Amino acid sequence: RLGERLLRGSAIRYARRFLRPVANPETGEPLEGAYDVVLEIWYPDRATYEATIARWSEPATMEEIAADEATLFDRAKNRFFLVEEHESAMG
Repeated sequence: RLGERLLRGSAIRYARRFLRPVANPETGEPLEGAYDVVLEIWYPDRATYEATIARWSEPATMEEIAADEATLFDRAKNRFFLVEEHESAMG
């Protein structure tokens, strides 16, 4: 797979989270969301993330990614986020 190959040596975790609608507790209606999958990529640090993005920005790599994604996604609707995680103690 392209993702595994491009992330080897950079990411420490690569996961696809497929979203399944569930019933709204108030209405009982399951509503489809705008997205059906969330892709998570974990890096050991910000520098590794930035180096990976720089590699992916090279024209040949961008073309390869675009060709692969065209078979899977509506690329115009792709969104990218950095996540800052804060856990609550549950004990």
